[in-house]
Formats: sequence, structure tokens, C-alpha cells
Amino acid sequence: MNLHFRHRTPGAGKTQALLSLCLAVQLPPPHGLGRHALYISTEAALATRRLAQILDANPILQATEPESRPSLDRIHSAVTPDLETQDHILEFQVPVLLSRHDIGLIILDSVAANYRAEFERQGSHGSNMAARTAELVRLGALLRDLARRHNLAVVVANQVADRFASSAPISRNPPPRSSGAAQESPLASRSMPPPSTNFSSTPSSSIPFSLQDPDGPPPPPALLLDHQQRWFTGWGDEPRASYALKTPSLGLVWTTQIACRVALFKRPVYGRTRLAGPIDADDDADLATPTLKAWRRWMKVVFAPHTAASKQGLEDAVEFEVTMGGLKTVVKDRRKTRKR
Repeated sequence: MNLHFRHRTPGAGKTQALLSLCLAVQLPPPHGLGRHALYISTEAALATRRLAQILDANPILQATEPESRPSLDRIHSAVTPDLETQDHILEFQVPVLLSRHDIGLIILDSVAANYRAEFERQGSHGSNMAARTAELVRLGALLRDLARRHNLAVVVANQVADRFASSAPISRNPPPRSSGAAQESPLASRSMPPPSTNFSSTPSSSIPFSLQDPDGPPPPPALLLDHQQRWFTGWGDEPRASYALKTPSLGLVWTTQIACRVALFKRPVYGRTRLAGPIDADDDADLATPTLKAWRRWMKVVFAPHTAASKQGLEDAVEFEVTMGGLKTVVKDRRKTRKR
């Protein structure tokens, strides 16, 4: 059983990766499984126009023998606008579909949308979170059972949110939990150390890289979530991150349901505009300001049972770009050649 998981930041290439998987699974071995795909969306309908574009522009798909070439007819789709519809489709319609078609891949995009709408309401926060936890555990068991019984892969996309807990100085005397202080997220609230915490007893080897500053605030204890999550979220594992840290939606409860996590990243590329001809003083001041030129994208393995995790930061991550034909790996030597 392979239960994969992808993070989602806007424009990181999540949708493009999922659409490419829907076509790749149809390729004959060793490139694919020669089987159908099932795409279950909680947010928008299947992007058939983009799939047709990839089919027409991807050289690998075009070079495949006509009888084995991927097709839109081998991609089954469903939209689940609410949690009740999602449960009904997964429990009753999907098993029937799997018995009638040779499906090798199920995609759920995305897992957080319906749970956020259903459980993150005003009032009864504690009981809502308990009910959500039970639902997530049930969903994980259901997807694992489908993967095991039908020998297929399950790819689940997720959303991420900005992480605020580690960005603020940690007080040695934090306010009591009953004081009504606002918490940024459930993860942040569970990361709040108790008032009697002895920070000086924390070994220096257990302190997160970003907090190893003798002149800065004391680090959180090694057993708290703020310290531990950098090993299973994909963000915060490098010594000095120059980008905003993220926390996956649904927290630890969902993390324990998955076998593999792949994180997608994107970084802006800035440059200065060049214009031909004479420039006046005002234009010269505007041209000195960096402008957004492009985006760079990477994917990395956070944890998996069948392969080693990527190294810290983006050092060992795979850079890719989105083209007319889908995803394409960026060769590092090619980037060096461009600079020359």
C-alpha cells in the first residue's frame, strides 16, 4: 500500500502534478501501471482541457503506441462539495467503480477543504476537533483498506498555512491557557509550553536550528510540537530558512494516517527591467527596484517507507518546471550554463 501526500501552496504546481499522475499511471510498465485513474475533487471539477493539452504536447505520451496511449476516457472523476457527499462516494460508489474498472490510482484533491468547512465553526471548538479527529482516522483507514485490497496507490493533496508559533519570541512566563489569549492555530495552541517549563534543561543538540541563538529567546522544549514538526512537515529542517515556514492542515492526526509525504515548494526570482533607449531620472529610479520575473519550483520527500528522505532545505530536492506537456525536471548543469 502506498498512501502519498502532497502539500499545497498557491502556484506550487500541485494540480499540474496530480494531472500528470492521472496520465502517467496509464502508461505501460515500466513507466506506468497500464491502469485507469480516479480523480476525486473537493474544490473544482477535473481540468479536462489541461489534460488534453498535456496529451498533445508531452513527447513521452505521444511516443507511446496508440493502443497503450493514455486517454481521458481512462480517467474517472467525481466532485464532493461537502463531507456527506465525500463519505458517500468513498464508502459506496468507489468500491463499485473499482470492481468494474482496472483502477491503479486514486487522487483526493484536497483532503482539508471539506473538513475545514464542516468542523472549524464558531463555538464548541473542543468537541468539533474531537469529531474531526475521529473522521480523519476513519478516512485514513478507509483509504488504506482500498489501497490494500485493490493493489493501488492513493495520492492525497493537502493545504498548508503559515506557521506563526515559532516566529514570535517565547516568553519564560507565558500567559495561562485560560486567559483568552488568541492562538494562531490548533498546532500553535498545543505547542504552548506550561508555565513551569525549565528551558535551561533542554540539551543544545535538541534545539531547532533557527532558535540556536545565545542572545535570543529560550528555545521550546524538545518534546513540544514546535520543535518536532520540522521533521514531518517539510518546512524548517534547514539551519537558517529565508522563507516563511508552513504547517500542513489537519495537523498530527492526519500525518499519522499517511505513509509518505512529498512537499512542493516555490520561490520567486527577481530581476531588474532593461529598456532600450534614453531613460530619465524617474525611470532610472523605477528600474532600480527588483521586479518579479519568474518562479522556481521544487519537490522533496519528507518521509517515506520505500526511500530515504531528502536532505535539509532544498539541497536534495528535485527542481521542476511546468510546461505545456506537464512537469519537466530542471537540470542543474543547464542553469549553470545559462549564467555563463
